[in-house]
Amino acid sequence: MVILPQDALISKEKLTRYLLIPLPKDDKSKFLAQAGYTLQNWQQLEQDLRTQVLTQPAKFVQVTRYGEKYVIRASLLGSAGVELSVLTIWMVVNGTAKFVSKTAGGEIINGQCIGVVGTGNGIDKGILLPLSGNGV
Repeated sequence: MVILPQDALISKEKLTRYLLIPLPKDDKSKFLAQAGYTLQNWQQLEQDLRTQVLTQPAKFVQVTRYGEKYVIRASLLGSAGVELSVLTIWMVVNGTAKFVSKTAGGEIINGQCIGVVGTGNGIDKGILLPLSGNGV
């Protein structure tokens, strides 16, 4: 396990055009909104990814044609006082770490990220994010 640098690249577009907007498929905005992360305060999510996630050990998953893939399991405590269990995916290319995606909870099985979205009363659904592809 390694600690990825806190100055890793976290794309504003990844946060504002993907994670924090409602999507018809694989929506993550509702999950993040539980902790208080919204499009209006996207900078808080970026800061919390740096201070609450990138401070945790990263687990190497595999080398792809796009770089080295790592995952970090951590908790995000948002402004609403709700703590979310997340599994974040990072790529390291030529020594530069880059945020790829996040899912709720989850674990790695056979090179795939199996995420679980939970509510206070149990599991709602599973999310499958393959740990291969174009790194976006």
